[in-house]
Amino acid sequence: MVEVVKTGPFNRKPMDKRFVKQAVGFNRAPDYWTPMDLQNNECKIMEVKKYSAHYFDIDARFRRPGLELISAYVVQNPFLWGQYMLRREQMKMQLKDAKKIPKEKELFYATDFTRFEQILRLNFDPRLEPDTVRGVGFFTEALAANQSFGDTKNVKLMFMTKVLIGTCLLSAEDGATATSEQIHLSSKTELPIDTLRHPKTNLFYKYNMSEVYPDILLVYRDKQIPLDTRSCKLKVKFVKKGLRSGTRYNPDEVKPQNEGDDQEQSQVQIVLGVHGL
Repeated sequence: MVEVVKTGPFNRKPMDKRFVKQAVGFNRAPDYWTPMDLQNNECKIMEVKKYSAHYFDIDARFRRPGLELISAYVVQNPFLWGQYMLRREQMKMQLKDAKKIPKEKELFYATDFTRFEQILRLNFDPRLEPDTVRGVGFFTEALAANQSFGDTKNVKLMFMTKVLIGTCLLSAEDGATATSEQIHLSSKTELPIDTLRHPKTNLFYKYNMSEVYPDILLVYRDKQIPLDTRSCKLKVKFVKKGLRSGTRYNPDEVKPQNEGDDQEQSQVQIVLGVHGL
């Protein structure tokens, strides 16, 4: 049951005192989040307006030869975000004596249309990964993440994920010693290794899901696959979907003036310039 405290002379606006409210209050949430109804919404995704500054920034980080971004959604899950923030503060405290601070990386994880909503609500699940011993693998490159998934159909989905890395260890190429590596204690912190890295690829394995957050959901196209067999429209069942505000200017939709008008205007400007008017 939600605990509320009635405020004001007429008790019109009850105050929400749940922990989830505190997790996203006082500027703890990312500045690109929009207000959400925490009483009724577990999670919502907000589409980033195309041709806005945020969209261009996401596209620049994602863009690789052969990949085309179709749309991007900001994932607003205050429950998962609160876990992530608490774990980040805990890692800072634990690594303080070792004179280290946890690094926050942006890594990529490709998924399919049957699992993406589960990730939005509950985060990634190591039990569903091909290598359940190592955990969930995240790539530094979107192209590598796309190739690892092996989906032969368009349109595709990928998460741009925030990942905390405190004590990282190079993993064995085979999974034989992954378990012993993960429980290996650091000599400086006496804590288990939190991240494994593949020795030959920019692939990081995580087992503690409170150290990752699915920040942006990307809908994209692989140009090597000629046809789209899936719709570009993202259908959701359990989360709320909306459209964020942003720059509405779309150069592809702006119709140029009549060519004759353009030429006449240019000639007038030239004449005015010649006569010093």
